[in-house]
Amino acid sequence: MNRSVIHMYAVVLAADNQYLDKVDVLIKSICANNQYIKFYLLHEDIPKEWFIYIESVLTQVNCSIVNMNMVDKDCHYQSQHAHISQATYFRYLIGDLVEEEKVLYLDTDIVVTGDITHLFDIDLGHYYIGAVNEPHHVNQFNAGVMLINNALWKEENISEKLIRLTEEFIHTVNNGDQSILNMAFKDNWLSLPRRYNTMIGFDKVLEIENKQDFIETIHPLPIIVHYITAEKPWGQFSSIRLRETWWFYYALTWTDIIGKWKIFNYNTEMFLHYGNKKLFILTNTQNIAHIEELVIALPNSQFCIAAPTYFSSKVVALSKYRNVFLYPNILSLTRDRLLEECDIYLDINYLGEVDNVVEKAKEKHKIIFAFDETKHRDDAIYDKIIPIQNVQDMIEAIKRV
Repeated sequence: MNRSVIHMYAVVLAADNQYLDKVDVLIKSICANNQYIKFYLLHEDIPKEWFIYIESVLTQVNCSIVNMNMVDKDCHYQSQHAHISQATYFRYLIGDLVEEEKVLYLDTDIVVTGDITHLFDIDLGHYYIGAVNEPHHVNQFNAGVMLINNALWKEENISEKLIRLTEEFIHTVNNGDQSILNMAFKDNWLSLPRRYNTMIGFDKVLEIENKQDFIETIHPLPIIVHYITAEKPWGQFSSIRLRETWWFYYALTWTDIIGKWKIFNYNTEMFLHYGNKKLFILTNTQNIAHIEELVIALPNSQFCIAAPTYFSSKVVALSKYRNVFLYPNILSLTRDRLLEECDIYLDINYLGEVDNVVEKAKEKHKIIFAFDETKHRDDAIYDKIIPIQNVQDMIEAIKRV
């Protein structure tokens, strides 16, 4: 895959080594439903070997990962909630560390069940982030899922602002960095639909408060499921909703995921194209000048030989060469496709021209080569005419294209 021409979607995660198995589940859930994801993992203690392994599987689903070791960054603050990791503060520095202008940040107690790439189509305008409001505080957002306007973060040096606010207020706020982020962005955030951060964990409280609309949002299955409290689906006796969804992605193997995309990205190119250039010959005779010499001398060129009839055994014998593709009794649609795809049309068959193919090649602005004994048109139509005895000149001419 050529990543220089394919857009990659930046997804940032932050974790420590103790949470690495949860990171695995999150990444698998994303890759089971999305391609072309560029992960950034902010951490201090995750082994290099894990990155080597995960990169080896991510490349097979058109994704990648960046190892962002934060050991030299000063982002250590004390939260009042035991289940909130120090690593969550690393996201303050996204504006300094991540190059993309739009970034999706995800907590690692999350699974993704659908396409998240269309989130990147949302116009954030002047908003710092897009996020989903908290069930208990409709004027505040949950910071576990943030679509970040990273261009604006860079422009306004948001990292420095967040660090400054944290140093001033960390001992007085109730919810760690989430409180700080809400303080920093206040009304300057875009509300996203709840399916992009369906929060699981406060179910009993929501039931008591009669907030049934929050509880019912699991039908249909949300795109992003976020297990927000200390009660997690991997707990031995956890009874929270969608516990089975997390365990589904836990059990999913990379072989399953890679196999899915291999089928989804159904690609027949390997059976249609070979080598670095395609040469087309349309003939009504088995007599094709110097054809075997050309095939042997140009192993990295694909020879497509077609005919309106079936081939003789002499032509069929050429199929033993890997770079020869035969098209007997060819359909006009296939003929036109081969002519469209070819780099060079070789007018090197004896007898007559078939279906005015030389003229059609010229109309399509194709390069046309011929031997002097096999050309079917006036000299002006050809890019090169080579004496029949000088086969090496033809070989060199084809190589130069």
